[in-house]
This record gives sequence, C-alpha cells and structure tokens, in this order.
Amino acid sequence: MVCDQSSSNQSAIKKLGITLENPSYKFEDHDISFGFDAPHIFKSIRNTLINNNFTVEGKIVSWVPLIQLHELQKGKSCKAAPKLTEHHVKPKAFEKMKVKLAVQVFSNSVGAALMTATLNKEIGLNDADLVIAAATADFCIRLNRIFDCLNARSFSDSNPYRKGLSESTRVEDELNKAVDWVNTIEDNSQSPAFKNLLITIKGILLLWSRLKSKGIRYILTSRLNQDKLENFFGFLRERCGYNNNPTLTQCIKNMQYAVLVTLLVPPVGTNCEADQARLLISNFNSYVKDTSGEFSENIDRQVEDWFARNDAHLESDQSTLHTTVTENPTEDINTTQTTPDTALETPSLERQTKKYIAGYLAYRLNNKHHCTDCFTKYTLNDKLQLDTCDDTLLFFKAYPSVQSDVFGSLNVPSDLLFNVILACYEVFDRAFQENARIKNISAFFYALVRDEVIKKFPTFWVHDDLHHEHQKCILESFVYLQLKYRAKWISKDIRDKKRKNFETSAAKPNPKLMKLSQI
Repeated sequence: MVCDQSSSNQSAIKKLGITLENPSYKFEDHDISFGFDAPHIFKSIRNTLINNNFTVEGKIVSWVPLIQLHELQKGKSCKAAPKLTEHHVKPKAFEKMKVKLAVQVFSNSVGAALMTATLNKEIGLNDADLVIAAATADFCIRLNRIFDCLNARSFSDSNPYRKGLSESTRVEDELNKAVDWVNTIEDNSQSPAFKNLLITIKGILLLWSRLKSKGIRYILTSRLNQDKLENFFGFLRERCGYNNNPTLTQCIKNMQYAVLVTLLVPPVGTNCEADQARLLISNFNSYVKDTSGEFSENIDRQVEDWFARNDAHLESDQSTLHTTVTENPTEDINTTQTTPDTALETPSLERQTKKYIAGYLAYRLNNKHHCTDCFTKYTLNDKLQLDTCDDTLLFFKAYPSVQSDVFGSLNVPSDLLFNVILACYEVFDRAFQENARIKNISAFFYALVRDEVIKKFPTFWVHDDLHHEHQKCILESFVYLQLKYRAKWISKDIRDKKRKNFETSAAKPNPKLMKLSQI
C-alpha cells in the first residue's frame, strides 16, 4: 500500500498498527507491506531544508550553499549543474508543490558541482562555510542515490542505483546503508519526512524479501509510487478546463478519450523534441559537407571577417600588455613565456565542467564511429587515479563501475582534446553575443571553431578522409550542444522576465476566471 503524508493518512496508518519497526499490516490472511509515496517525501525534505538546517553525522547541512552554487553559475557559458535555476533555490508557493524541482536539487550533478566548487574554495567566506558546503554536497549525493533506488524504471539502466531490486544489483545493499545513514539525521523542525523515509525504505525491503521467497526475481521500484495515478487524475482535470472536481460522467468520458489518445500518440522517444534534434543535425551536416558551393563560400567569408576584426583587437590588447611588461624592469622575463593551456588557469568549476564535456564528446565520437585510433588519442581511460585538480568534477560525477572505481564509465579526455575544447569555448564565447541572431548559425560557428582549432592545434586536424570525419564529428557535436543549451537558457530567461513583469503588474487576472476561460 502506498499513500501520501496527509494528516488523514497518518491517522489511518496509526489505526492499522504500522510502525517504524514493522511497516506492514494484515488484511484478512494477507501481509500488506506499506510505504509512503517516495517523490513526495523528497519534496517534504526540500521544503523543510529551506527554512531549517539539518545535522547529519555531526555536520550541519544548510540550504545556503545551494543558493551560492546557483549564483556562482549565473552568466557562465558552461554549467556543471545546468538544471539548477532560481525556481529551484528560491521557490515560491506554487513551486514548493512541484516534486520535479525538489528532486533536481538533490541530484548527483548538483552534489558533484557543489563538492567541486567547495574544494576550489569558490563557495563560502571561511573554513566553517566550506565544511557546511561539503556536508550539503554529500547530503545531496546520498539523497540522490536513495531516490534512484526508490525510483528504478529499467533493469538495464546505466546508473547502478536505478536498476531495481534484484540479486544481481547493489540496490538492496544501498538501501540497507541508507537506513543507517538516515538514522544519523537530526531535524528539529518536527517534520515527519525522515521518519516516513525510513518507513518507506524498510517497507520496500520487507516487500522484496517476501516476493523473493515466492520466486520473484526483481522489482522496479518506480511502480511503487503514485506518479502514474496522479498524472492520470491531472489529465482528467485538464480535460475539464482545469476543473478540480469533475463529475463521474466527465471522468468516464475523459477516460474514453485517454484510451484513444494513448493509441494515437507515438511512443516515448519519438516526440517532437527528438524530431527537432534530428532536424537540426541533418540540416547542419548538409551545410558543413557542402564545401564547394556558394553557401560554404559565404560562411567562410563571414568567419574570415570576424577573425580579422577580433584578431586586430586582440593584437592591440597584447601590444599594450607587452609594453607594460617591458617597462617594468623587475618583471621576470620567464613569466611571459608561453605555457600549455592546462597549466595557465587555476582550478574552477567552469573549467572542470569543460573537461567533463570534452570527455562526453569523446564518448559521442566513439559511440558513433567506434574508431580505436581516435579513442586512444582523445582519452586517458587507463587513468586510475585523481592526479590533477581538473579531474575533481569527473571524480564526483562518476558512478563506480567495472571499468574504474575512480572515474566509473566516464571518459577522461586527453590533454590535446581538453585544450581543443577550451579553445573552442574561448572563440565561441567571444563570437556568440555578436552573432547569436545570424542566419545559418550552426554552419557559421562550426567554421569558426574549425578555423580556430586548425590555427592553434595543427596536430589535432588529420587530413585523411576517415579521421577527418571523426574530427568533424567532435566539433559538430560541440557546436550543437552549445547552441542547444544557450538557446534554452536564453528562452528561459525571457520567460522568467515576462513572469516577473506579470507578477509585479497592478492588474492580475482572477484565477477562477482563468479556469473558466479553459472550458
């Protein structure tokens, strides 16, 4: 049995005799295991943490470092936790009701980003703040693992914690560890969230032991929450113009409609979002491959003009810098020598995210072309230890696997590929604001990063037909990802500004009239 944490349900649970020690009850001759709806427990934990600190294993966990992480990523072209927005860290009344926002805060990406920023000392003002930030990051990572274990959807999932309960997965061990860990949490807010989380974990483990004895081989734990039921009820209400209390006749008619729509709607994965992605790539490739036509010549001229303008500006800046250095006789001349890009910058969350993306691009290349030569050239997958500061984010984002307990199944990019991607980011950032609204934007930025790479890294660009296609694949993928996410962030900023203007305007429409307008 599954239910939410409402007061009426809490009262019914007491009457049924369900306790933390025994999360089950008897109905006739049947043993019924019990658990609360897991996603709503995590929403309750998020809402409690916003206003109250927790103590976990003797360390303070706070909401403040999550706000600081969001502020740190603001305006950056590369984000380690791209889904973390103001709606997540400063939710308003309606946003506090959304389970999705709560779960995305307690994600592995947010935890890894916060831990990396803490080690880089980009978060907090003093050592005490760093300790709190590290504890908060660990709290997010641990909660994410528990949520994955309670929300398994496929036995073949690449995430080892989302494979469901079975003899061959680590989920059962992780849930047993979670019981011990949750018992260390001290919460003075009187919220029942952690107690209910313990009841849910123990109830699922009890159900698993009972089913296992009857020959059941695995459980997909996502089937043990209320998501499907709530989505269905939401669909019924929406069909009535957001009517909160549809009649029985309306429900029956809407159920009939739901059956027809389900038969007509294509399966998940073939919706318009996926079609748009394929359309963008197909058009993009056709532009890039047409190297002899008028279109390609126009793009090349645009790129040459841009480099001519910006290189002149950079040369002016460099000559000013050179004059400043030579006029200072105490300056050590060795400091002006060129060093590799990987040694120039101090570790930062943004830089380490770029290394993670470089590894992801190597993964996409290998997944598409299966070229052993390129994969060996662009990755360091025999790397078994954390030996540079730039590897920190990779380490915290990785799930332990058979390949490595340090970086899991993630690809560690070689210095060559990492420096290539850093150069691509540098030229892309310089050009994007000026050229964000031009026609044929994909082809323009591909030509831009290609020319930059050829100029700075001649060893990267191999001119045989086979490997030339593979290098194009890396740069095409880079440009596609940049345009996709930057367009997404810009659109979101525009929507947020419109919403803020609407909220601050004097005349606001009546919510009841808005519902009536939907009928």
